Amino acid sequence: MRTLLIADDERTIREGIANAINWKNVGVSRVLLASDGREAVKMIENEQPDIAIVDIIMPELTGMEVISHFRDVREKPEFVVLSGYGEFDYAQQAIRNNVRSYLLKPCDTKEISDTIRTIIQNLEEKSASEEERLLLEDNLKQLMPQAKEKLLRDFLTGRMKKQSDLDLFCRLFDHGCKQLQMVLFCSEPSEHGFGLEEIRAAVDSASALFGWYFSMIAGDCVVLVFDVEKCDPIKAVINQIGAKVCERGVKKVCAVLSSRGELRSMKEIYREALQIIRQPLHHSQRENRTVTIIDAADYHQSSVVQKVILYVKENVGNRNITLSYIATNVLYMNADYLGRLFKKECGMKFSEYLMLTRLEMARELLGTIDDIRIYELAYRLGFGDDTAYFSKMFQRHTGFLPSEYRLKS
Repeated sequence: MRTLLIADDERTIREGIANAINWKNVGVSRVLLASDGREAVKMIENEQPDIAIVDIIMPELTGMEVISHFRDVREKPEFVVLSGYGEFDYAQQAIRNNVRSYLLKPCDTKEISDTIRTIIQNLEEKSASEEERLLLEDNLKQLMPQAKEKLLRDFLTGRMKKQSDLDLFCRLFDHGCKQLQMVLFCSEPSEHGFGLEEIRAAVDSASALFGWYFSMIAGDCVVLVFDVEKCDPIKAVINQIGAKVCERGVKKVCAVLSSRGELRSMKEIYREALQIIRQPLHHSQRENRTVTIIDAADYHQSSVVQKVILYVKENVGNRNITLSYIATNVLYMNADYLGRLFKKECGMKFSEYLMLTRLEMARELLGTIDDIRIYELAYRLGFGDDTAYFSKMFQRHTGFLPSEYRLKS
C-alpha cells in the first residue's frame, strides 16, 4: 500500500479529491494534504510519499518549483501535475522535469483514480525489477570470486583459448599494477588433506598485504598474486602467513616466491614457480622446517644437474632410466662422479629423485586430468604395467591412494 500527497491551495479541491475516492481500492493506504508549495516540500521530505499530486499555481512555491526542488533527489515521489487549460507552458516545464502524469482541471474521480492506479502499477513493476536486479547483483557477487578463480586458473594453465576470455581476464585483473609477483604455497599431505583452505584463509588474513592481491586454490597449491609496489617485504609476509597456518594445525609449508612481471607474463612466471615447487629435492628441506621459502631468483643448479633433471622430465615414461645410462649415453661422463654431484646438489640419490619426480607428476596429472585412468597414469610415468606398485608408492608419498587423491584435489 502506498502513500499519496495532495497539494493544492484550494481546500475544496484537495479535500474533495481526498474524500471522493476509495483510495484503498486504488492501492493507497495513507493520504496527506498540503495547502501550499512550501508545506508540500516539508511533507515530501518528512513523510516520503510515493505519489504527489501538485497544483501548478500555489502560494509560497509553485507546483513546478516543488518538482524542481526534488529534481536531483533519488528517492522522490512520482509527481502528478494539476493544471488549468490556460497553463500549457507549465505542462511543457513538467515534461522537461520528467513528469509523466498530467491532469487538466476539471478532472473527474475516475480519471484521477485511473492515473494513480497506473502509477502504482508502474511502481510495483519498478520495485519488482529493482528487487530482481539486487538479487542478480547479489548472486553475481557470490559467483564473481569463483569466476575470477576459474579465469585465472585457465590463464595460468594455458587452457584459455578464446580471445574473448583473454579480454575478460585482462579487464578483471588489470588493476594498474606495474609489477606483479606470485607466491605458491603447498604443504605435506596429512590424514586431513592438504590444508589448502587453512593456507588460503591465512593468506587472506595477512595484515601486511596492502593494495591489490588475489588468492586461489590451484591443484594442491595456494596461489597468491599481489602488487609488488603495495606490499610489505614479501618474505616477512610469507613468514606471517606461515605462522598463521601453523596455528591452524598445518605443518611443513613450502612457499616459492616467483619472479616479477606484468599481467600477461603471469603464465610463464607461474610455470617457473610451479616447476620449482614440484622439484622433489625440496622435500628433504620441508622435513626439517616449519616454513620453507624458496626464491626463484636464488634458485640455481649446475648445468650438469640441470641436464639430468631435464632428461628425467622429458623421459619420465621410460621405466629403464638410470643414472648410469644418463652419464654414459647423454652426458658422456663418469657415473660415480655424476652420482656424487647429484646427491650434493639435490640432497638425495638419483633413484630417490626419479621416484619422487614420478610421484609428483602423478599428483599434478591427477589434479588436472579428470578422466585419466590409474593404469594409464602408471604406464605414462614409467611404472609399466605394475599399477599396484605405483599405487603403493603413491600412497606412501602422499598418504592417499591415487583414486582417493583425485577426490581430494
